[in-house]
Amino acid sequence: KKGYYKSIYGLGLEALHTTHLFEKQGVYIFFSYGGSYNYHQIAQLGDVWEAQSIAGVETYKYRQVPVKQNINSFSIKTLAGVQVIGEESPLYMDFYTGVAIQKSFSKFKGGQNAEMFTQYMWQYAYSGTRFLIGFKVGIAF
Repeated sequence: KKGYYKSIYGLGLEALHTTHLFEKQGVYIFFSYGGSYNYHQIAQLGDVWEAQSIAGVETYKYRQVPVKQNINSFSIKTLAGVQVIGEESPLYMDFYTGVAIQKSFSKFKGGQNAEMFTQYMWQYAYSGTRFLIGFKVGIAF
């Protein structure tokens, strides 16, 4: 729906311990484990049934109202991958895969779509196992 989300923002913190298993010509095989915390706040239009009384008869009216959802997520994870470090450059790249177990807590104020962000592993308030794959670019110092 156009204009359905008013705003989405978030922040996170991740701490990983990484062990390089072996190295060959600037290419490292690594194993990492650790945890993370993420916070998201989503302001949106929520679907609600609102009670109203007309001439002593109680009726319900369906409408959209502004609502906010606060999501706190904690996870533990393990990663394995390849790290490539430039010979004359401080840049490095990681290619990794892994698994995480995540638990999310959602405070949803109003609306009937409280489970909207909990069904699939890529959604903000998902709880369960996540399969990870990706890459990072960084600066080594």
